[in-house]
Amino acid sequence: MSGDDPLDDFPLLIFKEAKALLCCSDSVLLDGIRAGFVPAFKLGHTWRFYRSRLTALMDEWGDDPSGWVTAMKQQQGVREVQGWPMGTIYAVETAPGRVKLGYTTNLPMRLHSIEGHAGQAVLLRSEPGTSRDEKRLHDECAAQHIRREHFRNEGRVAEYVAGMFSAHDSPHKVSP
Repeated sequence: MSGDDPLDDFPLLIFKEAKALLCCSDSVLLDGIRAGFVPAFKLGHTWRFYRSRLTALMDEWGDDPSGWVTAMKQQQGVREVQGWPMGTIYAVETAPGRVKLGYTTNLPMRLHSIEGHAGQAVLLRSEPGTSRDEKRLHDECAAQHIRREHFRNEGRVAEYVAGMFSAHDSPHKVSP
């Protein structure tokens, strides 16, 4: 045991414990999860965190336990397109013939997270874009939709992966 608290060595943390470890509010922690700065996964309907991953990131951030908040805000700050945060649209193969089309503001962290859930994450394509562009791409590839952000790698999805069109080129109108 590393401290007086018997749970100090327990590998999984609940939301409240991660918030205390990272010295942040509920909303800031959720923003960090969504932006890909804080590695987390859902178990049922609740967020869980590996203590080792959070402490490793804290070591990376230095003495400031909330240094990731500053990094997240700097990355998201001025990078917007018409009010939509600029990030990366990606196509990742998660299983043979299955592609996850998504949006993130932190691609390396997102790929790591996908690999943890799916067992593999082969980046097929990425391009700058917004969550609105992701929605356009999902609409464009609706015929290949499996569930959530997963699609069969055929038809329009295969064309997108091959670079035949961009998420920005989609003719579909997306309401904000």
